[in-house]
Amino acid sequence: MASGLAGKVRRARESDEFDLSGYDQARCQELAKDAFSEPFPLKEMVRISFVVGGGKLVRQKYSDDLPKHMVNALSAVGFQEDNSATVEPSSAGKFKYHHAATAARPEGEEEAAEAPRGAPKTPEELLLQSDEADFTRYLQTHLVTYAQKQKLLELLKHRIAALEEIEGKMSRLEKMTSEEEQLFEAVGAEELREKVKQTRSELQNMVDAKRLTSAEKSDFLEQLESKIALTKEELSKAEADGKSKKAQARQAPSPFRSCIPRAAPSSRPSPLLCRR
Repeated sequence: MASGLAGKVRRARESDEFDLSGYDQARCQELAKDAFSEPFPLKEMVRISFVVGGGKLVRQKYSDDLPKHMVNALSAVGFQEDNSATVEPSSAGKFKYHHAATAARPEGEEEAAEAPRGAPKTPEELLLQSDEADFTRYLQTHLVTYAQKQKLLELLKHRIAALEEIEGKMSRLEKMTSEEEQLFEAVGAEELREKVKQTRSELQNMVDAKRLTSAEKSDFLEQLESKIALTKEELSKAEADGKSKKAQARQAPSPFRSCIPRAAPSSRPSPLLCRR
């Protein structure tokens, strides 16, 4: 009976995802052999996904060769590549390249498996350009810590700032570089702003549910104290500026205080010369 991660894969009764951080070639081969050498006792097709890479937040956890190792391991136990494979019985015994490696065999039939190909998009770009459903899934299942979500928030804000700068160039009829054109066409600022709202909501939910680690809690409290101190400083400055303006208003001479009559014929009213 399979144990460890292979055992968890074998016990899957619905589509699921498993992380392969720290896996090497030998462990991939062992996992594929233990998990997929025998058919799955299932009545319906399921998809088992293996995370074999990530963005800057988690990249150090995965070997650069991990996708290749997992693909070779799947091929060694009988899976065949098919880029048109789907989660259907007709795709049994096949896999395709994507952003995660997946495989399963319900009732003696092997389901489609997906594994990453060297796509031009980076994991960060995949995250930024993902639709609402995928973004929610990534946010909730891949970026599980407060620190990871916080870094995502900074990434989103940085991209929005870059897009706003590009929009400024366009309004001034300035020529964009090819890199700027790619950024502008990839995803819009409004869509990213919605993702910022969602990420902030997830961060607040983690705080409310007390799901921060000790280190994250210390960082959060430190940031909170800094924001409170900055707010107090701004309020004090605004109050001081307000008092200063009021004092200046009280000390300022009246615009008509220095007005003196000018000599004029007695038959006409005397105009005033005013020193303002």
